[in-house]
Amino acid sequence: MKKLIVVSAVVAALAATMVGTALAAGPTPPGTGGACEGTGMGAGRPRVMWAGLPDAVAQLLGMDAESIRAERLSGKSLAAIAAEKGITKETLVTTIVDAKHEAVAAAVQAGTTTQRQADFMLQQMETRIPLRVERATTGPAFGQAGVGSGAGGMGRWSATP
Repeated sequence: MKKLIVVSAVVAALAATMVGTALAAGPTPPGTGGACEGTGMGAGRPRVMWAGLPDAVAQLLGMDAESIRAERLSGKSLAAIAAEKGITKETLVTTIVDAKHEAVAAAVQAGTTTQRQADFMLQQMETRIPLRVERATTGPAFGQAGVGSGAGGMGRWSATP
């Protein structure tokens, strides 16, 4: 009986410590993204990806991230924004795919992704990115129900063929 009381007390103390630590940490400030920040290859809601890497898209369009985000939220597709700048859909898609290829190659090099996973990701990108740049809506696409990388991003890369 004494052992049961001691074990219960220890478990209660550990639980209280864990809850206290979690509450003391507070929320993650916006824009810090933690483990979700980056190329959109994980779950969560990292920075906006516009179906590609934001720096490559912003540089191509000659716009900053906030301006692109505002245009997207007003109902324009990324392809429409590019067209207004005299950039073809093909150039936009090529820019995004090239940037994604670099990110995936870096993940393989770092050992965080296998070549098989990388091949699957690239195959999916080449099919989905041309569709995604035409989307005038924001939020999860392809039935991802909130999994992915935010507005128009590329998410759920852990699946393999």
